[in-house]
Amino acid sequence: MGIRPFHRFHRVRQLRLRDRASHLAKATLSVGKWIRPALVPALWLGLLSLSGGILVGAFLWLASIPPLPDCKKLPALASDSDRLYCAERAARSGKVESLLAGFSLVRGWTASHPLHNRANRALKEWSKSTLAIAQGKATKGDFEGAIELARKIPTNSPTQKEVKTAIASWQKSQNQVPILEKGFELALKRQEWQTAEDKTRALFRLKTDEKGQQRINRLRQRLVAEQSAREQLQSARFLVETAPQDADTLAQAIAQIEAIPPGSYASAEAQADVALWGQSLLSIALERLTNADRVGAIAAARAVPFSVTPPIGVRDLIWFTRAHTLVTDKIPKASLNQQLWRVWNVLLHVRQIQANSPFYQPGQALIPQLEAQIQDLTQLQAAHSAASLGQIPSLQLAIQIAQTIQPDRPQRLLAQTLIAGWQKDLQQVQDRPTLAKAHQLAAPQKIADLKAAIAQATLIAPGRPLRVDAQNHIKQWQGQIQAIEDRPLLNQAKALSKQKKLQAAIQTANKIRPNRSLYRDAQVSIKGWTEQIQITADRPILNKAKTLADGGNLSAAIDMASQISSDRALHPEAQAAIAGWIAQQEVSYQRLRRFPPRYGRYESAPSFGFRPPRRPF
Repeated sequence: MGIRPFHRFHRVRQLRLRDRASHLAKATLSVGKWIRPALVPALWLGLLSLSGGILVGAFLWLASIPPLPDCKKLPALASDSDRLYCAERAARSGKVESLLAGFSLVRGWTASHPLHNRANRALKEWSKSTLAIAQGKATKGDFEGAIELARKIPTNSPTQKEVKTAIASWQKSQNQVPILEKGFELALKRQEWQTAEDKTRALFRLKTDEKGQQRINRLRQRLVAEQSAREQLQSARFLVETAPQDADTLAQAIAQIEAIPPGSYASAEAQADVALWGQSLLSIALERLTNADRVGAIAAARAVPFSVTPPIGVRDLIWFTRAHTLVTDKIPKASLNQQLWRVWNVLLHVRQIQANSPFYQPGQALIPQLEAQIQDLTQLQAAHSAASLGQIPSLQLAIQIAQTIQPDRPQRLLAQTLIAGWQKDLQQVQDRPTLAKAHQLAAPQKIADLKAAIAQATLIAPGRPLRVDAQNHIKQWQGQIQAIEDRPLLNQAKALSKQKKLQAAIQTANKIRPNRSLYRDAQVSIKGWTEQIQITADRPILNKAKTLADGGNLSAAIDMASQISSDRALHPEAQAAIAGWIAQQEVSYQRLRRFPPRYGRYESAPSFGFRPPRRPF
C-alpha cells in the first residue's frame, strides 16, 4: 500500500513534464509557422540590398569624372585624350603658337581614331580663330604675313574653302600694291598730281599697318617735294625767258635749280637747262675777260656750276673762281664727300695754271688754304665715319676728333656744326635706355607703376633731345593715373543712372574736377542725364499742349508749350510743334477772312477758340 502512492506521484510528474514538453513543442511550432514566412523575404531583401550596393558603387565608380591632367607637367606618354584636352585649353588663349600646336597634334589622326569627331570640332574652331588672326594682319596691310599664316591651316580643315577664298583675295590685294606704286611713279613723272594722290589713297586702303603708313607718308612727301621742285624749275625757266639774258639772270636761275632736292624728276630734267645756261655764262665770262673786265668775268664765272666743263679760253678763270669760292664759302651746301672731292679737283686744276696766266699768282695764293681744307675735311670725314656707328664710344670719339680742329682752321665752323649734331645724337643714345625703362615700368598700368615711370622719365634733364618726348609720355601717364583714380566715381555714377537715380548720378560725376582726364567723359554723361531729367519733367507739359491742340484750342496749346524754355532738352520739339500750330492758325485766319460767316442782326460771331497768330519763342 506504501509503494503505490509513490508510483502514482512519479507517474503524475512524468505526465506533467510530457504535457509541458508537448505544450512547448506546440508553441515552438506555432512561432516557427510565423517566423519562417518572414525569414525568407528578409534573406532575399538582404541579398538584393547587397547586390544593389555593389551595382551603385560600380556605377558611381564608372560615372565619376577622372582627374584632369596637369597641362603644365604633361608626361611624354600622356594619352591622346589628355593631349587634346590640353590643346583645346591652350587654344582658348587665341595665341597663334597654341593654335598651330593644336594643328600639329591632330594632323595625323585618321577617321578611325577614337577622338576623330572631337578633334574635328576642335580643328574647325582653331581654323576659324587662325583665319581671324590672319584677317587682322591683312586688314593692317600685312598680306604676306596673312597668307603665310592662313596656309598653315591644315588642308583637311572644315574651313578650307573660306581659307582658299581669303588667300586669293589677299594675293590680289598684295599684287595691287606694286602696281599702284608703279602708277604713282609714272604719275609723278608725267606731273599728273591728282592721279598720284589717288594712288596714295588706294594704297592707304590696302596698307594700314605702321610700316605701310610710313611708306604712304613718304610717298606723299615725295609728291609734295616733286610739286615744289617742278614749281622751282618752271620759275627758273620763266625767269630766263622773260628777263634779259645777262649773267645775273642766269646766275639766279641756276641758283633756283640748284636748290631743287636731288633725286626728283624735275632735278634730272633741269640738268639740261643748267648745262645750257652754264655755257651762256661761260660765253659772258669769256667776253668780259677779253674786254679786260676781270671783275665782271669772275662774277660771271662764279655762277657756273661744277657740272659744266670750262673751255680752254676761260679754264684758268673758272678754276681760280671755283677755288676762291671754296675758300670763302664758310657754309657749303654739299656733303663731306662732295666737298672733299671738289676741293681735291679744284686744287689739282689750280696747280696746273701756267705761270704766264693772269690767274697764276692769285691761284698760287689759294693753294695753302685749299690744302688746309683738305686736311680738315679728311679729319671730319674720319669723325663722321665714327659717328655713323651710333654708339656712345663712337660718338664721343667723333666729337673728340672734330674738336681738334682749331679756331683758325678753314673748316672750324663746319666742325662746330657737326659737333653740335653729334652731341645731340649722343644725348639721345644716353637717354634712350632711361625712357625705355620708364615705358617698361608703366606697362602694368597700375598707379604705383605709372608713378615710378614718371619719376624715371623725369631724370631726362631739360635741354636734352628726348626731353620733349619724355614730357609727352609723363603727361600721358599722369592722365592714366587720374583715369584710374576717377574711374570708380564715373562707374558709380553710371550705376546710379541705371537705377534711375539721375540726380545722385550727376552729383557723383560732378566730383571729377575740370583738370582731370575723365572730366570730358563725365560731362558728356552729365549732359545726357540732365536731358533725361528735363525730358521727364517737360514731357507731360508737351503732351498736354498736344492734347489741347488736338481739341482745337491752339492758343492754349501754344501757351502751354511755350513754358518749355530754350535751355531744356525738349525745346526744339516744342518749338516745332508751336510753329505747326501757328501755321494752322494762319490757315484758319485766312480762310475766315476769305469766307466770313453770316449772322443775324442780333447775333454775334463765335470766337472759334483762337487769337491772331503769334511768333514762337
